[in-house]
Formats: sequence, structure tokens, C-alpha cells
Amino acid sequence: MLVLAAAGPANAHATLERSEPTSGAQLAASPPSVVLDFDENVELGLGGITLAKADSTPIEIGTAEYLDGKSDVVAVSLPKLDAGVYVASYRVISADGHPVVGSIVFRVGSSDSDSSSPGIVAAGQQPSRAVGVVYGLARALGYLALILAIGLPCIVALIWRQGWHRVRRVVDVACLVLALATAAQFALAVPYLAGTGLADAFTASRWSQIAETASGKWWLARLAALVVFGLVALATKLLIREVRRAALLVSGAAAAAVVVASFVGDGHAGAGRYLVIGFIATAVHIVAMATWLSGLGVLAWGPMADDPYLLFGVLRRWSLVASISVAALALTGVVQTWRLLDGWSAFDSSFGRLLIVKTLAVIVMVFLGNLGRVRLSRTRRSGSSDSVQRSLRAGVLGELAVGLVVIALTTVLVQSQPGHVAGAESAPATSVAAAKPQWQSTVTQGDWVMTISLDQTVVGRRHIEVSLDDSAAPFGDPITIRARLSLDSAGLGPIPVIFVVQGARAWSTDDVELPAAGDWKLEILLDDPATSARFDTIIPIT
Repeated sequence: MLVLAAAGPANAHATLERSEPTSGAQLAASPPSVVLDFDENVELGLGGITLAKADSTPIEIGTAEYLDGKSDVVAVSLPKLDAGVYVASYRVISADGHPVVGSIVFRVGSSDSDSSSPGIVAAGQQPSRAVGVVYGLARALGYLALILAIGLPCIVALIWRQGWHRVRRVVDVACLVLALATAAQFALAVPYLAGTGLADAFTASRWSQIAETASGKWWLARLAALVVFGLVALATKLLIREVRRAALLVSGAAAAAVVVASFVGDGHAGAGRYLVIGFIATAVHIVAMATWLSGLGVLAWGPMADDPYLLFGVLRRWSLVASISVAALALTGVVQTWRLLDGWSAFDSSFGRLLIVKTLAVIVMVFLGNLGRVRLSRTRRSGSSDSVQRSLRAGVLGELAVGLVVIALTTVLVQSQPGHVAGAESAPATSVAAAKPQWQSTVTQGDWVMTISLDQTVVGRRHIEVSLDDSAAPFGDPITIRARLSLDSAGLGPIPVIFVVQGARAWSTDDVELPAAGDWKLEILLDDPATSARFDTIIPIT
């Protein structure tokens, strides 16, 4: 966390940096196209760009394509648009395999050429809750199978070389479950990435679109590696033991490398800054977690009473393996946190809070492990092998229970967007006319107080003012302000908000078009070279 405090902004999911037209723009004539410029490469896949008027009328437009072959710039041609307010909604796939959605709102013609309707709905923006739950379960099952398939062979090789015959069947079952979970995730990616219903998972004609995405390629590579390993295992059954063992060792090691790489590629390691560091840190994190949890499983359920070698010799080796695994988890966790979060303010988000809970869960596991070692040491000095076995199992079962919680949290984290506010476009050097506020909200964040004012709480083009009281803990200069608006009930947003500096601690904008009624969420992130703070409020628009 100390490293994180000094980190600059870093994006994990793709973020819209610029657009033409800009969100909130008032255009004299119809624009020829919509151009979206992201901060990293994106995939169109099952996504694209849609356009609708403020009264929910869809507008037929061209097909979204990369502009000039650049994978981070997406454009779509537009027909001649009549005067009115328009919402361009986009859906792309980021480098980490997650859907990224957002909207820009612009007006064609004069301010009074259209009375925006509150009925607008951006259809298909988010997948259904059922899709998210089932997709998450498939991913969680895959993680659990990965831990057994990778971790058990590692732990046997490191601390229990005579125990392979006792865990082989578990590893075989884990590989089969991993293959099934991967196939399920591949199919469920159709509705998850396209934002449609669960039934679309069975639309085989759309699987080819998933196969063209980066995540789809990783899933297919994982399936291929598991299938090849299974075929080698079957084909070598009739061979002599030494040849069979060598064939399984080579094919198993190759399959394990591909499987770990597929989990690394299908996640946050593929996005953000310092990608090479991200890939290495994630791979080490996965192997360390699999080894640690599998070791706990062996200690909890391994038949130790009739195996003195396992009972006493393994404990010495396990202590070293567990220590290295925990150290690796801590180090790689810090590295990934530093890569993906925006500083301290990012912890005030769902992703940041989940990360804190996961960190606390790992700390609890370490505490339980140390407590179990102390109790086990006392039992070994005074008890029989049976009593040592009971004491050992009692200690590691608690660690395993918390470990399952860690797996669940990891699943949610991988599907979540790291806590950062979408980057705002550069503020134009224009003056903003003053407007008398009719709505005001005060948001407190630690020692800072932000006042947010709105000219009217009705649908249309609005004037917003923001002022900051940081007298208790002054910000340094310069201060960067980034903001976005979203209306979850209508699937609108995030819509970038471009503020213009009006004073040392004051900003305002006239370039905000609110096309629909509802509770709009305004998120504002302030940064100086050493500090950051995040402010959220709800603006009721009628």
C-alpha cells in the first residue's frame, strides 16, 4: 500500500480518452461520424456503437470499424441527423476480456430545437444478473479446478514425493472439471460480452465471434492443452511405467504452462501499464496460491497416521514452501495493486473494497497458519502421531475455509472494474456563463468538502458548478479534475464531464446534456502530484 500511495493514475479496463463529437457538444450541423479514442487497444467483437434520439428512437448507422487500422480508435459513419439530442452508446471489449460500455450525448441544432424526453433507454448495455451469476460460477469453478490440477502436483513434488498415487485421481478429475468449466465460460461469454440473455449462450453461430476475441483464443488454447494431455494419458496406458511416467511428465508440464498462461491472459494482467510485469506477477500469484491451498488440502485430508514420513518429514518442508508461497502472494499482490489502482482514492470503490477484504482474508489465513504451527509444535512434543494428525487437521481446515473465501473474492475481482474514474478529455479554453443554482449538494471526503450546484434539475442541457474547501488539508498544484455521469436505470453512461477552471478551487461546465429523467450519479476525482480524493453524489433529474 505504501507503493500504491506514490503511484500515478493507471487504467485497467479500457477508458475513453477523446471523442468526436465530444460529449455535451452543441453542433450547428450534423456530424459525419462518431469517433471514439481509447487509452488502449479494444476489440469490437460482439459490441459496437448504437445511436438513438432522446425519445428512444433508434437511428440506423454504419458498422463500427477501426480508424486507420488503429485498434484503440473506433469510428462509425452517421446519416444526416435532424435537429435534436442524440445518445451514442458504445460497447467494446477491453484487453482484459471485459465489456466496456459508455455513452456520449450531443445536440444538433439550437438549444431549443428539441425538448429531450425522459424515456430514453440504452438497450443491451449490461448483461442480465443471471448471466453474471452463472458466468461467475463457471469462472469460480475453473479457479478451484486450477488450484487442484496445478497445485497438487506441485505440492507432491515439493513435500510428498511418495504421495502421487494418492492424489492422481483427484488431479484427473480436476483437469476434467477445468475443461468443462472453460467450455461453459466460452459459451457464456456470448451473452456476457454482448449484454444479452442467458439463452444466447447456446447460439452456436455466435461462438465464432467469441473465438476471435483475445479471451476466446486463451480459452481455446486451454481446452486444447487439456485435451492433448488427456489423450497422451490414455495413449500411454499400455506403455512401460518409465516411458509412461516420462510422457505424462512432459505433456503435463506443457499443459500446465498453457493453462496458467491462459488464466494470466484472460484477466487484468493483460491491461494497464507495465504489461510484462503484470503477466509475470499474475503467473507467480496463481502458482503460489495453488501450491499454498493444495498443500493445506494435503495436510487436512492426506492419510498421515500410517505414513510417518509424511507426518513428520513433510511438516519441515511444508513450513518452507508455505513461507515462500505467502511471500510471493504478498509481493505480487502489491505489484498488481500498484498497477491497477489510481492511488488511495481508488480504495473507495467496489473494486478497492473487495481488494481490501481479500487482503484481510489472506492475513487471517497467515494468522491461522501460525497459530496452528504453535499448537502443532506443542502436540508433537507430548502426543502420538494420531493426536498430531488431529491437531494438524484442526488447524488447516480453518485456513482452507478462508481460502475458499479468497477464491470467491478473486472471482469477483477478476470480473470487476478496477476503481478509477474514466479519463476526461482536455478541457476547452472557453469561458462558462454563470447560472443561478437551483439544486445543491455537499459531499464530505475526509478533510475535504465539495459543493456541487446545478442550474435546474430537469432534462436538458445543464450548467454544473463545483467548488472545493480543502483548508483543513490543502491540495497541491496543479489539481486535475476528472468526472463522469451515469444513469444505471436507463443503461446510460458513463458520460464524461469536461469541467473548466473558474478559480483556484472552483470548476464549472455548460457542456452537459442530460437526456433522461432519473437519479444520475456524478463521480468526481481530484488529483494533485501527491494526493487524490473521490467524491460521489446523486442528482435527481425530472
